Amino acid sequence: MLIEVRRAMAEDISRVLKFYAERRYGGGIRPEDAVLLAEHDGELVGIVRLTTEEGVVVLRGMQVHPRFQRQGIGKRLLAAVAQELDGKGCFCIPYAHLVGFYGGIGFHVMEPAKAPTFLRRRLEKYRDRGDGNDYLIMRREGIQEASDSVRADT
Repeated sequence: MLIEVRRAMAEDISRVLKFYAERRYGGGIRPEDAVLLAEHDGELVGIVRLTTEEGVVVLRGMQVHPRFQRQGIGKRLLAAVAQELDGKGCFCIPYAHLVGFYGGIGFHVMEPAKAPTFLRRRLEKYRDRGDGNDYLIMRREGIQEASDSVRADT
């Protein structure tokens, strides 16, 4: 199956919003967000977006159409995220069972107390949903942050 992964353009946004609405994802999209799409024969089959909130990059809205799940599309989107980040740090709040998935591009589980306040509050809201899912905060260090921590350890 041929899947094209690319950055969304302005003319894609209405399709992206419809895709998100069909999956009951209400996070929205801001004009400055980097939205990455996965398409099969012109059909939108997956989306992820990177947004900057309170000075940090946050991976949000990772969605793959149910008909196309477990076919490597999410991994392709994550690989595109890693390229898009280009060495910048990033946070995400995934389901706990996806730790290995996000870990594939260098995300690590972090203590909520060490996360930015707005992410701690968002995590609490997700956990308060009572939807049966377990959520956690993960972080992918940026290149500069990683080299700073190495210097601090030596």
